[in-house]
Amino acid sequence: MKFRGYETFSLRKGWLNKGIAAIREDGRVFYQKDSTPMDRLGLGSNMVKSLRYWLFATQLIKEEYIDGRKEMVLTPIGQAIWNNDQYFQEDGTWQIIHYLLSSNQQLATSWFFVFNIFNVTEFTKEDFQEALVNYILSFEKEPVPSERSISDDFDCVLHTYYNKKDDIDPESNMVCPLTSLNLLSVNDKSVNKLKIKPENLNPYVAFAILVNESIKKETNELRISDIEKAPCNLGRTFNMDSISVSRVLDDLRNIGLIRVTRTAGLDIVKIVNHRNFMECIEDYYNSIR
Repeated sequence: MKFRGYETFSLRKGWLNKGIAAIREDGRVFYQKDSTPMDRLGLGSNMVKSLRYWLFATQLIKEEYIDGRKEMVLTPIGQAIWNNDQYFQEDGTWQIIHYLLSSNQQLATSWFFVFNIFNVTEFTKEDFQEALVNYILSFEKEPVPSERSISDDFDCVLHTYYNKKDDIDPESNMVCPLTSLNLLSVNDKSVNKLKIKPENLNPYVAFAILVNESIKKETNELRISDIEKAPCNLGRTFNMDSISVSRVLDDLRNIGLIRVTRTAGLDIVKIVNHRNFMECIEDYYNSIR
């Protein structure tokens, strides 16, 4: 588990493009010990560390040893996004990135916790801190981070999805692009989870998530109850209730990607179009061309 890996900076507009472009030129750009990373990226030292964290947390890059040296390279999903939406302008791209971030239990633990484990629709900072500590304690030998780290994680999760400063233009590069998903809001001192509107969730992105979660279970069938409530599936990822999930599944059924079977009291979704996650991502980008 990892906490406070972002050097106090939430993900900012243009950062992922900037980081990937630099890595494509030099896979060791983030490993340089002189001023090279700051010069190339046009960011301060702590921001460079933050950008590196966000590239890993969103699963767009990975480390490999090439000719005996550690380098950063794009993951398949990172390469697909670069090939199809280099400047990260599509809503579906950010829906994918949100899924990759919120499902990353190891590097984005607090994000994973908020969307997949913390089963409440309204909570305070104190609620979050107490519940997260209890979650960490449920793992043997997992050290509990400092109170400051947990507090900072709460603030960063909130800034990732909610622009609380009304005087900041939403187009400002200070604002995280994931705020456009409208998944969190603030009412007085409470944070509220907001469900995505089914019509705003691209069906091909939704299908890619279903396929990826079914592959994890080594099956081409998923219970609707799992789609609604299982960690990292559609319901938890986008704060959707059963009605919203049903609407998304209806859209997928209408375009022939799934079949819904109701037998013995179980509602089962069967993946009709046998694809892997990356093929589904390419299908999404082909659909918007």
